[in-house]
Amino acid sequence: MSADRRFHPFRLLTRLEVALPVARPLTRRLARRRFDALAPTWDRIRGGHPDSTLALEAALHAIRAVDPRPPRRILDVGTGTGQAAFVLRDLFPDAEIDAIDTAPAMIETARAKPGADGIRFAVADGAHLPFPDATFDLVVLLCVQPFATELGRVVRPGGWVLFAYAMGPTTPIYFAPGTLASALRRAGFEPATHGRTGPGEWTVARRAPGRA
Repeated sequence: MSADRRFHPFRLLTRLEVALPVARPLTRRLARRRFDALAPTWDRIRGGHPDSTLALEAALHAIRAVDPRPPRRILDVGTGTGQAAFVLRDLFPDAEIDAIDTAPAMIETARAKPGADGIRFAVADGAHLPFPDATFDLVVLLCVQPFATELGRVVRPGGWVLFAYAMGPTTPIYFAPGTLASALRRAGFEPATHGRTGPGEWTVARRAPGRA
């Protein structure tokens, strides 16, 4: 991994947030400012990686191979300008989709896109999700840090969580499969499945059916 990725500001902020929860008020403010500033050019930045959703799509395929039922309620955490949310909308047109991000400018950009009225975009923090327990059949995090405790709370028993990192270990915000699996296991998920697709990595795990 190149030094610029290893010490990327987003990586440092998210690692600090996960390792030291008491620092979250500070890391959240810093991250919100950086992402708000990037909102006008975020789609162009993502456009430089045309295969950025391949890992997401491969992970969804892995879930469908085990659980072919389409999800009815989906949450996209850290949606940014809605990249994953629009993919999910196209794949699951009958599902209710919520998409959140801490950066208001990102959410404003997402809401302004054609077809956004079919997705509930909102400003919210992944560490404090504004949803009741056991709400979602599927929660997706594309290039986002793990909020394992909250994921364990809002995913229904038998539901799924999905992490995808578009450029694998060189993704600016990146957590290794083993780190994700350990955090999810502690939050009540079954053993995780991992995979690689092109440059990307993905991890999926199912909420233990017996855990309410």
